[in-house]
Amino acid sequence: MPIGINGSGTITGISVGGLPDGIVDTDMIAAKAATKPKLGNGAILQCLQTVKSDQFTVSANASNFFDITGLSVDITMTAASNKVLVLFTTTWTGQNGQRGSFRVRRGSTDIGVGDARGSRTRAFFGSIQTSSTNQCLPVAGQFLDTPGTGTHTYKLQVGGESGVGTLTVNSNQSDGDSGDKFVGISTITVLEVAA
Repeated sequence: MPIGINGSGTITGISVGGLPDGIVDTDMIAAKAATKPKLGNGAILQCLQTVKSDQFTVSANASNFFDITGLSVDITMTAASNKVLVLFTTTWTGQNGQRGSFRVRRGSTDIGVGDARGSRTRAFFGSIQTSSTNQCLPVAGQFLDTPGTGTHTYKLQVGGESGVGTLTVNSNQSDGDSGDKFVGISTITVLEVAA
């Protein structure tokens, strides 16, 4: 087919691969015009985050983990083979030096937990302990998940050791103006990664 230019400037007759290398550079491509399949493996396709700034308190023991209210995020995958990078941060206090731990869930599935071993509780971290109810410890983690197609909810849970004790997120236990006067935030962030 011969190459033609009509009255409005439209070029016809160019076959795939018909332009010489280098004739189209990044300056000629409109901003955000590249489609997701063209971005390549490892590209970040979307980023979503939930921030929790209020205090969360729960009585917990080793047999239970509890959802941290308001700390979950939904992501709808663009391809079943893509991965999700889950990032979380929080601050934590246990009652009278009680040990606690955290885990990440996708829907009703625990992800990034240790192997089953005896009667031990499977979690993201083995255990975290504070020396005082006025002390807040920072906690952070990440996990690369392959959830498959559809919409998925990721959330952070907190759990404690045997013997019921109070666990507090985003503040010290006394929650007063003496001792540790700081309050913090918790975040959970998910990034879809092309694979």
